[in-house]
Amino acid sequence: MTELVTEEELIRSIRDHLPQLLRNDPSLGDYILSVTREHFPSKVETEDRFTRMLNELARDREAQSRK
Repeated sequence: MTELVTEEELIRSIRDHLPQLLRNDPSLGDYILSVTREHFPSKVETEDRFTRMLNELARDREAQSRK
């Protein structure tokens, strides 16, 4: 007979086993990275956005100091 697993149990099991699974199967890590890239910006994209925001704040500060 098949035992049903709740979503909470599945998540807990993934968290418990994922580090070892990644060590044993590097292709799993590649797969996870490809899935997350669809939903989250890369480190470079995030750094670029952050740099643009800091530059904009600096320009705004300079403009305010000239007034």
